[in-house]
Amino acid sequence: MLLGVGLMLILSKFKEPKPKAVDVLAPKYVSALPVKYQSSRTTLMAFGKVTSAQSINLVAEASGRLMGGKVSLKKASRFAINDLLFSIDNTDTKLNLHAQKSDFIHAVGAALPDFKIDYPNAYQAWDTYWQNLEVEKALPVLPAATSKKEKAFVASRKITSMYYAIKSAEEKLAKFNCFAPYAGSIADLKVEAGTVVAAGTPIGRIIRTDEMEAEIPVQADMIAWVQKGMSVSLYSQDKKMHWEGTVARISDFVDGNSQSVNVYVKVFPNEQYKILEGLYLSAEFKTTMLHQVMSLSRKALVNNDKVFVVEAGKLKLKQITIHKLNHDTVLFSGLNEGDLLVNESLINAVEGNEVKVK
Repeated sequence: MLLGVGLMLILSKFKEPKPKAVDVLAPKYVSALPVKYQSSRTTLMAFGKVTSAQSINLVAEASGRLMGGKVSLKKASRFAINDLLFSIDNTDTKLNLHAQKSDFIHAVGAALPDFKIDYPNAYQAWDTYWQNLEVEKALPVLPAATSKKEKAFVASRKITSMYYAIKSAEEKLAKFNCFAPYAGSIADLKVEAGTVVAAGTPIGRIIRTDEMEAEIPVQADMIAWVQKGMSVSLYSQDKKMHWEGTVARISDFVDGNSQSVNVYVKVFPNEQYKILEGLYLSAEFKTTMLHQVMSLSRKALVNNDKVFVVEAGKLKLKQITIHKLNHDTVLFSGLNEGDLLVNESLINAVEGNEVKVK
């Protein structure tokens, strides 16, 4: 009996093992669409900020007490072109100029008898000039000399040197008044009216409000798509306000920190929305038209310049020609029209995998 049990155990070791079940991988479902080329207007999105087309830092060119002009010397005060922005008390300088002019009038008048005797041809011109001289008015141009001898005579009477000294003083007096070079507003103010200032003291900053531009940094690898004169659509951050513009200038250098190139867009104002300095904008550059291209999600790219297509139920890797990279999409060509292009990202997929199209 024991011998029979032993034989059974020995024979059981020689029995063929049962075959293991083989896992059959079901084909993976992928999203794909047929390749179809068309013409596409390319766009470039970027973000920037509105600045005034002209911004000037005002500095006192004379010393004295600061006084207001036609507009209130306060932040946000608006002004028209040629409005007096501010003045500096010029009483002492003005009186000194009047004294110089009085001496000049006396010198010309004292020389008239000599003109009448020695230079009769020039007498009438100098007499008319003398009669038109007034202390309160700007000095007119000296009569032209008719001869070298007359010119030497005028110089010997100090008339020429006195004339140029007075013209210099008139220029200095003009610096006591500051007139607006354009229509705009006061953006910043450093000192208040009534303050005694010295020459070189910063007064404030004014901006032009009828001409605005947007400073838009564009990544260096995208700047080739931007050209001067190109149309640009500008939007507020909430997309509720919209303006149109054109590229006015493109910087000639790359910012070392951001690796971007500044593009300056002239903004066309409209009656519906007011454009203000400092406003952040999104800009859509309307770039060139590309023909015979197709748009694809960048997630579907393999190694930056390849894609999967489905041929006979299997994945096949193919090279494509990229014409433009956008933020989320790519415009490409290089495949045959009608090819089944996988338009999604595939994880751990390799060429030859069996797939089914959803």
